[in-house]
This record gives sequence, structure tokens and C-alpha cells, in this order.
Amino acid sequence: MDFGNAIRELKDGKSLYRKGWNGKGICIRLMKSNDSLDMTQDYIYIDTTNLETENRDAPRSKVPWLASQTDMLANDWEVVEVVNDYYERNAKIAKIIDRKLQETFSNLFDEK
Repeated sequence: MDFGNAIRELKDGKSLYRKGWNGKGICIRLMKSNDSLDMTQDYIYIDTTNLETENRDAPRSKVPWLASQTDMLANDWEVVEVVNDYYERNAKIAKIIDRKLQETFSNLFDEK
């Protein structure tokens, strides 16, 4: 797909990548501003937290992204399903821990 359609997909909440990018697990996303963020405008960021590489020093992060002319003129944009997103995974783990703690404390007080 071209860049214009890629932007439309971002606005619809999809994650995108280019076939021409080096490395698997890289995508861009749109972060919409909201009351819990310090950002007052929407912005696009690149997510490399799921980067698949043998280079242990390769950054795995989320940072603001600017499209190059090559990116804007490319026709190899694709929607990608992001699985095991670092933050989503940690949020799920936090919920499980919270539930287990609640069960533990509930059991402790029920025993008395």
C-alpha cells in the first residue's frame, strides 16, 4: 500500500511496517493525545521493542518517528498484527500479579 493509505490505517489504530525495512518486528504506530499524556498532539512513533536481531546492542524502544522521502514514496507498506507487545505484555502480567495478591490477602483475612 502507499503512504497515504498507510496514514489512513494508522488513524484507524493499525500498526504498520515496510517490507523494505531491515529487521523483523519493527512497526510504526499513532499515539493519540489524551489527558493522561503530556503530549497535546497526536504523533507517530516507531516501535522496535519486538525487533528480531542477533545484535544484542540494537535498541529496543519506542521513539517519535519522521518519515523519509523513501518512506513517503514507498508502496510496500503493510498492516501488521503486533503480538507480545512489551507494554501490553507487562500490563497483563501486572493484572495477574494484582489478582494473585488480592486472592492471597483475601484468603489470609478469611482464615481468621
